[in-house]
Amino acid sequence: MGSNAPSHSEDLRSGHVEVTGEPVRAAVALCSGLGGLASDWRPVTRLLEPGVAGVAFEITPGGLPLAECVAALEDIRVRYAAGAPFVLVGHSMAGLTVEAYARTHPTLLAGAVLVDPSPEPPGSTAVDDPLGKAVRLLLRRGTLPRHPGLARRLGPALRSLMITFGTLSEPDPDPVTARARFADSVLLADILAEFAAYPDRIRELEKMRATSRTAPPIPWTVLTAASAMGGGRSAARLLAAHADLAAVSPLGRHEIVGGAAHLLGIDRPDVVAGAVHDIVRACQRRAA
Repeated sequence: MGSNAPSHSEDLRSGHVEVTGEPVRAAVALCSGLGGLASDWRPVTRLLEPGVAGVAFEITPGGLPLAECVAALEDIRVRYAAGAPFVLVGHSMAGLTVEAYARTHPTLLAGAVLVDPSPEPPGSTAVDDPLGKAVRLLLRRGTLPRHPGLARRLGPALRSLMITFGTLSEPDPDPVTARARFADSVLLADILAEFAAYPDRIRELEKMRATSRTAPPIPWTVLTAASAMGGGRSAARLLAAHADLAAVSPLGRHEIVGGAAHLLGIDRPDVVAGAVHDIVRACQRRAA
């Protein structure tokens, strides 16, 4: 098993990355969702087996078109996989990007894990809610404030709320770094831009789905956080959406994970790492 700290981190044109391990058996790119940080994946990357490189990253700037997010994933593969099997892990909204990569680069992906992904299965309709419309209007006008003092006061509190309501009991993987990052007004503006881009990302993915009815026949795991499902009809809708997302690949499977809220990689890193290892072993069996 690896250490909790990355072997190195760097800022690329497409985002911030933290790298752990060497890509002898596989390279795993772990994509953060809305407001997520690369450091949020440390509980998972420290459980990766020897020979499996973990590349945790945040795509920046926020609000990029889905096609550009896919291009960022391909940059990650070219830079870090070194010819080893390439596995993608996407949390929440990043599940859209992972599926888009699978549909546009079907021969380059060995497998994928969608971690409590946004419930947008094939046939989803983008909804322009009033808050999203307001944020997009501010962004277009260039009037979205980037006030350093406001960010320093509100940003760390926002991060604290994300951890409090997004996990069951686990602490922030790197609270010092997280507080410093969330005190940056540029990061907060990127989060708002990412939120505003959600409907457009769904529309882009639906166009890709129209030309490719299924994802490639690769191991494809969808993990649902049991404690983030809600109840009644809400839970039923979420489970149905996640089951449909698992079905986009002929080898898809769906698992409900107990003891986890939405930040499932923090609450249950063992399950995420286990799903990755299943894919790596499947790759090794095919190559034998």
